[in-house]
Amino acid sequence: MLEQQNTPATLFTLTAINSPLTSLNGLNISACGQALYVGGNGCSYCPEFLDICASFPNITVFYQGLGLVSSLPEPSKWQSTKYNEAVTVPGGQQSYMTPDGAIGYTQAHSSYQSPNAMYVSATAFSQGYLVPGSGSEGWIACHQPDYKRYQLFAKLTSPVYVDTCYSVNLRVNDVPQGTSGAWQWT
Repeated sequence: MLEQQNTPATLFTLTAINSPLTSLNGLNISACGQALYVGGNGCSYCPEFLDICASFPNITVFYQGLGLVSSLPEPSKWQSTKYNEAVTVPGGQQSYMTPDGAIGYTQAHSSYQSPNAMYVSATAFSQGYLVPGSGSEGWIACHQPDYKRYQLFAKLTSPVYVDTCYSVNLRVNDVPQGTSGAWQWT
């Protein structure tokens, strides 16, 4: 069992752990199709004319920050509980939660979110867990047959989830400052 740390994480990846569906345990959280998934590869894009494309590790990196991610803000300014993907594309990409609890993110160069979406409220503890904010009972991964993997949701009190949803904890893995996982997620 992980010992909960009290130090907030600033830049991190997420790994699924402690799920009753053991095949989910140890899989990274990845961004694809404006949704977050347990396992699988992220779906990224980088314009061919840029000579930096090969430098991106294609891992989904998050930061607790102030909004747009055209460049990472100074750590002293990371006050909010909004979570965003650490990407390089101008304008960045922001995470949000739909009314049913699905965790998504904005398209590059846009702040558009699904109707009635809200920012993801959670606290990331360095080398600990991503703890959901009020209104959520934790995290769940729900099977998506079209994608052959499990989509990440905040487990809310009102929606009824199907029997192909499994509880999961999210382990916070610190990454070095300045890490950008991709040019942008598609």
